[in-house]
Amino acid sequence: MAVLHEHPHSPSRAEHRFAEACQSLSSGWHVFFGVEWTRPGTDGEGDRSGEMDAVLYHRGHGLLVVEVKGGGIRRDGDRWSSMGRNGWHAIKNPHQQVRESVWYLIREFKEMARRDPDQGYPVVAWGLCFPDVEVKRDEWLGQDLHPHQILSRADLPRLEKRCIELLSRAGQGLSRQNPSEWFEQRLLERFHPCFSLMPPARELLAEEGEQMLRATAHQQQFLSATRSIARLAVEGCAGSGKSVLAADRARLLSRDGESVLLLCYNRLLAERWRADPGLRGVEVATFHEQARRWIEADGAAWPELEASGFEEFEARIPALLGAAQAHGAQERFAAVVVDEGQDFHPEWWPLVEGFLEAPGADSLTIFFDPRQNLFDRALALPKDLPVFRLSVSVRNTRSIVDWIARRTGIELSADPLCPEGEAPTRRAWKTPGDQRELLRADLSELLQAGIEKERILVVTCRGREHSGLIDPPHGAPCGWSSPPDTWRPGRVNIDTAVRAKGLEADVVILADVDAETSPDRIYAGATRAKHRLFVYERD
Repeated sequence: MAVLHEHPHSPSRAEHRFAEACQSLSSGWHVFFGVEWTRPGTDGEGDRSGEMDAVLYHRGHGLLVVEVKGGGIRRDGDRWSSMGRNGWHAIKNPHQQVRESVWYLIREFKEMARRDPDQGYPVVAWGLCFPDVEVKRDEWLGQDLHPHQILSRADLPRLEKRCIELLSRAGQGLSRQNPSEWFEQRLLERFHPCFSLMPPARELLAEEGEQMLRATAHQQQFLSATRSIARLAVEGCAGSGKSVLAADRARLLSRDGESVLLLCYNRLLAERWRADPGLRGVEVATFHEQARRWIEADGAAWPELEASGFEEFEARIPALLGAAQAHGAQERFAAVVVDEGQDFHPEWWPLVEGFLEAPGADSLTIFFDPRQNLFDRALALPKDLPVFRLSVSVRNTRSIVDWIARRTGIELSADPLCPEGEAPTRRAWKTPGDQRELLRADLSELLQAGIEKERILVVTCRGREHSGLIDPPHGAPCGWSSPPDTWRPGRVNIDTAVRAKGLEADVVILADVDAETSPDRIYAGATRAKHRLFVYERD
């Protein structure tokens, strides 16, 4: 069956009758209606333009331009007229119209063939269609027009045969090469152009960023409202600004003269906090880093992860750290702020309290999101903490938030002041090699659009050893930030959804998505994206 790219927009009954006849064409035919063209003028001439009622193309037969005129048809020299419901009325010379369009196409195709001489190009022919009348094979129509060049009422049921006949006459005796797939694609794009003209990507991201700054006003209200509350827990959805608020609360407590410990689980998040000049005077550490300081200061050996395995490694920490705290191995703090509380083991909370000068009384703030509990740990916060909730995202565009909510089924909404943004882009893959090529192409396009490497993050929904991107595309400016590699400036970093929690980037490419990927991992990875999200999903 032929591909009819669009049905006629014209109200002409004759053009719709011809379009119905085109539906009988066999596979391989492409049909376009109402194709306009413009040829720039040269040497002081004005631009020339025209329109083709229908263009029929088949790689094996060629390209046929058809001008359709309905009703009765009358010719008086160069003057043509058609008879409709209201009698005879003048029409443009269809013979001249169709030939001018054909000459335009022939010039265009010859230019394309000169640039790419080995790609071939199609035979080009023309025909007139008068679908309401009969034309005898011996009808005298003029020296420049012959009956076989007209598709009449009787020809519509056998349209394909007549089209092939017209193209065969035009190509008779010519030595030619059928168009290649590449040439055919370029040809079809001329009849169905698709493009987007956008402002520079950097400007769009800057404008969206300004809107997001306005959307964070309720964060500042939250900080002001809770400043006098010493001990509290804050449950926030992804993108609600928990990590920002955790850092701001630690900063405010430090300015008040308190000694403050800012704790998290993710080493990359801790590295970013340590690089923040606004957190000077705040002790920043992961729970493991802080535990190791105390344990080694107490003279005990830090457990070897490689020797014991991850579960046994973490199971040994509480006893060692509890002993160190009992011996007073390190200075304690007046306030502790914890981010990523859902990743902390329940038995760690007494140890977190142990970092305080007055456990159970001094300032303790815990930020958490139970929907990002990728380690599947029991969530049991200290019982005396009132829980405040942040229910909207202020980090992501509304389009990204809407997509995440639909894709995962997890309840999530964006602040109304956040920009709409572009809808996430889905890329289909079948093999790991497909993902590497997708990443190479997307990074090239993003960098050409002026987006810096540091503003792009690749997040995989699998562990590094099982990721299709375990070997990044050769020559692409990207690399893994997970051990033994580190987060590096000047390149696009690749990391897992687990390790990327708490981080964010203007553009996120979410890779290794398939039918087995849990909604929690998609939620945790996709919510890292502030402005643009690409999703690589197995087809």
